[in-house]
Amino acid sequence: MLENQRHLFNIPQDVHYLNCAYMSPLLKSAVQAGHAAIDAKARPWCISPTDFFVYSNTARELFASLINARAEDISIASSVSYGTATAALNVPLNSGEKVLVLAEEFPSNLYSWRVKAKACGAEIKVVERPEDTNWTAAVLSALEDKSVTVVVIPQTHWIDGGQLDLEAIAAARALHDFALVIDLTQSLGVVGVDVQTIQPDFLICATYKWLLGPYALGFVYVNPRHHSGIPLEQGWINRPGAEDFSRLIDYVDEINLDATRFDMGERSNFHLMPIAIAGLEQIHRWGLSEIETSLRDYTQALRHQLEEIGFIACDERYRSPHYLGVQHADGLPENILGQLAEEKIYLSKRGDSLRISPHLYNNEMDAMSLVSALKNSLRS
Repeated sequence: MLENQRHLFNIPQDVHYLNCAYMSPLLKSAVQAGHAAIDAKARPWCISPTDFFVYSNTARELFASLINARAEDISIASSVSYGTATAALNVPLNSGEKVLVLAEEFPSNLYSWRVKAKACGAEIKVVERPEDTNWTAAVLSALEDKSVTVVVIPQTHWIDGGQLDLEAIAAARALHDFALVIDLTQSLGVVGVDVQTIQPDFLICATYKWLLGPYALGFVYVNPRHHSGIPLEQGWINRPGAEDFSRLIDYVDEINLDATRFDMGERSNFHLMPIAIAGLEQIHRWGLSEIETSLRDYTQALRHQLEEIGFIACDERYRSPHYLGVQHADGLPENILGQLAEEKIYLSKRGDSLRISPHLYNNEMDAMSLVSALKNSLRS
């Protein structure tokens, strides 16, 4: 287990922030990098043409190594919806076919597929929430429908933290081929993924949660079989010769023949990219397996304490290590989040579940304060 890392964040001791699934705080190093980036933008004569490429390529490499990919397989996006729209534009879907999604999926993973399905006469097939909380088995059962040709899933369900076994689902293509599009926004940075094993068509991740990065930035793994696909934008920076600013008006029709062809416009993003790099570098220093083990131990201990006061959590076999989605038999008190916030305890409510999502900055006092506050709230 890693030691508590609160000293790397600017979190007051009386603030109990257990809500990384909503938005992570920034590391002190990331804040410093962001200030330096803003200062540099205030002096644009200090920004060289090389800077348009160096930082984005560094971030691309750091992200790629988290998922066992090559840097040239990674594109830079502004959001999950941008990545999802890119995937929907490039994954074939025909009349009578189905796109499989989970019930209560995050909207950014759904809307592009609804639009595409309507346009081509396809359908959206929803996997309902399983009573035993085993999303993997539910997806595998749904894949018995051979009209499913696209599977759009997260690794961790954003509502309650239910975890999907991506390798088992990917292996189902041996019996029934389908395109696989994955959203890792609620898991990467804690749980590892190997794209060489899973071979997804597209894999999307925003940076502002478990990658400890900024808002409005993300990455998309693009399987090499899609490297000649159609980008959402017709930009200049993803074309051969873009490094030579003196020749940009020598217009070329060719687009890079790798994932950089899908990069968003203004991908250089001078003020955000250094923040993303700082977060990715720290994750590499900690190590994904060490982060996962540490957060699993923390949430398991917290789970036992909450069960003692009547809360019910997702089956431990199917729960993501960094998430606790808990319910209470008597229901949750009205305005529970407001009551907790008065004591500087911060988490989320999704549906009828409290979503507790700690990180390495959380300590025993955070857990004790939460359990005590919930106990008092149930009594009142």
